[in-house]
Amino acid sequence: MKQPITIAVVCGQGMGTSLWLKIQTENVLKSIGISAYVQQIDLGTLPSVHPDVAISVSYMKSKVEGHARSTIFIDNLLQEAELKARLLENPFVNEVKG
Repeated sequence: MKQPITIAVVCGQGMGTSLWLKIQTENVLKSIGISAYVQQIDLGTLPSVHPDVAISVSYMKSKVEGHARSTIFIDNLLQEAELKARLLENPFVNEVKG
């Protein structure tokens, strides 16, 4: 049995944006039948978490890259379809899905 992937949703303070992304991520994963451990965190905590996937907004790319095995950046928080597409393109999500 495959281990669930770990996903960290990241924003500057670990509150608003990451909460929104966490809810959307859990909804998308549920809709495609994927089990994952999703946690919302602040930027300062990210280096100690080591997730399979980090999800954040595009303008935080330079601060988030390199702190997860894979990254997903979202341009529009209100477009769940964008998040779903990016999750389905991600190698770690595909590994669990497959």
